[in-house]
Amino acid sequence: MSRAINRAKAEQISLLDYICTQGMIDDDIIAEVAAREFGMSVYNLDDVNIEDISALPKEILDRKFLRKHLLLPLFIRDKRLFVATADPSHTKGLRELQFQIRMSVEPV
Repeated sequence: MSRAINRAKAEQISLLDYICTQGMIDDDIIAEVAAREFGMSVYNLDDVNIEDISALPKEILDRKFLRKHLLLPLFIRDKRLFVATADPSHTKGLRELQFQIRMSVEPV
């Protein structure tokens, strides 16, 4: 593990990024652990219905904003927008999106 920490520092990336790119831990395990830690559910992007995303209001689909914050709006249910996020610890984008659209945002 100390070797991984040193390599991550040398490459100026997070330890998690290093572990993932080196295939040291299965991505599904990382997703499950992160979801549990942040009290979120895991959403399999293979299950995404493109028609649901296309039907979302245009103000939700600001591509530049979504890319910047690594967010993917998935669907609206019960007046909440469900959003896939690459990193649940980065909440700034989620908060900004919630403010912009004036709707609750549920990260998955």
